Amino acid sequence: MSIMTGTYGLYSGSKAAVERMVIAAAKELGDRGITVNAVAPGPVDDDFYRSAETPESIAAASQHSPRGRLGLPSDKVADAASAGMCGKTLPSYLVQQYYHYE
Repeated sequence: MSIMTGTYGLYSGSKAAVERMVIAAAKELGDRGITVNAVAPGPVDDDFYRSAETPESIAAASQHSPRGRLGLPSDKVADAASAGMCGKTLPSYLVQQYYHYE
């Protein structure tokens, strides 16, 4: 999900940096048969997120989510993503995948 509310400049910048590092590492390591992946979850309904948001921004983020809700810590997004990369059944919250090919 690509929605940003609140003041997340540093947080967003760090996620962008990770995305670019993954692309660079994939280019550097691809010819060795090494794949490089990263998990970039959207908003997760936890204390960190709620402390920075308003009820209105939380509702907007929920509305923009494919599932109509925020992620939950119990969704274990990283576990779900790794299952998807391994061809296993995905939990219901993981509904979007982004594969970047260059």
